[in-house]
Amino acid sequence: MHPVLNLIRTRMAAGSRPLHRDDDARLAVVLEGGSSRAAHGGSMICELEERGLLAAFDAVYGSSAGALNGAWLVCERARANVHGWWISESMGAIMKPGNLWRGQPVVDGEHIVDVVYETVTPMGFDEILASPVEFHPAGTDAADVTLAQLHGDADGPYTGCEEVWCLDHENIPVPCEMGLAEVAEWGEVHEEVGETLWPALCAWVESGNYTSVGRCLPSTSDFEERYCGQWERFDDFAAQLAEDTGLMDGWPEEAQRYFNWESWTRDLLFDHTVIPAPDGGVFVFRDL
Repeated sequence: MHPVLNLIRTRMAAGSRPLHRDDDARLAVVLEGGSSRAAHGGSMICELEERGLLAAFDAVYGSSAGALNGAWLVCERARANVHGWWISESMGAIMKPGNLWRGQPVVDGEHIVDVVYETVTPMGFDEILASPVEFHPAGTDAADVTLAQLHGDADGPYTGCEEVWCLDHENIPVPCEMGLAEVAEWGEVHEEVGETLWPALCAWVESGNYTSVGRCLPSTSDFEERYCGQWERFDDFAAQLAEDTGLMDGWPEEAQRYFNWESWTRDLLFDHTVIPAPDGGVFVFRDL
């Protein structure tokens, strides 16, 4: 009997559970990516789930679409979600090669997260985080990818393959696909700014009223200097600025009463850029 099969049978017979093993072995499911291969992998995890074998494994590893299969396995929704590999509501809506000619992302990442993960093939995020079975979605830093790695054991030269492109640029303020070097640079910008301020930086770049460095990347230091926060309205920002700077400190009461707030706020707006925020309100930036 194959040693892996023997280990699975032994663990299942003994009622062995992840994190509480009586053996020294580490058993993992490894799932490769790729659309067609992912469909085959989906049938495999369905069989593992049908037989109730998840508890026999210590970890699940997956790359790209294989990571999605792995997530379904860990949250025990493989059979419920495997139809996502062939129905048009998922595959046809996510992958749109024609967008390449429209300057839009070929892969619609927002549709995956906001629609597919919620209604088409619901993702059990809480179950994954609570599972004793480790989940490891694999990824590679764009700055470290080489053509030799992509082509595996094939011998060079890689004529005609000098450029590798990133087609999924959702939530990155660029109009079209990018080379890996540029992707890596955007990754560094994201790391510097952080997830919380990322929507504001994207809005700043998309406004066109931003300072750039290198390959038209935004200057994070200038962004931090100019960004004045997210507000319900620009008037709210103006009122807070007046209070913080002590605009009327020492003014006679009569002068304060007759001060033209509307005119002052309108003049202040000329020195700022105001951009609608995706979740409501506005981002305010100081023009230097």
